[in-house]
Amino acid sequence: GDSVLYTIAQFSDGLLMIILMPILTRYLTQEDYGIVSTLTVIAFTLRTIFLLQQRNTVMRLYFDFEEGDPEREKFLSTSYFMVLGFGGIVTLVLMFAGPVLFAGVSDKIPFYPYIFLTLPVPFLNNVTYLPMVLYQIKRRATVFSALSIVRFVVTMMLALYFVVHLREGALGRVKGTFYGSII
Repeated sequence: GDSVLYTIAQFSDGLLMIILMPILTRYLTQEDYGIVSTLTVIAFTLRTIFLLQQRNTVMRLYFDFEEGDPEREKFLSTSYFMVLGFGGIVTLVLMFAGPVLFAGVSDKIPFYPYIFLTLPVPFLNNVTYLPMVLYQIKRRATVFSALSIVRFVVTMMLALYFVVHLREGALGRVKGTFYGSII
């Protein structure tokens, strides 16, 4: 039942990446892959930090409250705004101070536009963390899976547009991820 849908959603990202790999390897150089990999590590690290373990906290404590308890709503909104507030502040600081802070990351990855467009992605992705966790808690696997898959497909379609159609290389992949995170 539900576990199958969650598994499909989880593995669809990887499966689609495997399918797209031959296409992307035709249009991205080794240097492009290095840039994309470095930026992926930065984005993943920031997203993990920005979540402040709130996903696990919400999953664990949600059922400690009775249905309709105003304290549950207060707990959920506090968790959500804490993640957004912390992530938003850190993102803004990094975007303004980034040229200095990221100066040593790589001489091949300029802050503008690569890192600058990567920094908001973890924050923007975390905007949907609470609704997605609630879909899991409330066992709405179909909605959770559909939203996960659609978001990933849209992001990859945007990346393909920028990489293949506009031939923007690593920057196209970064733009696709950035615009996909806005959705």
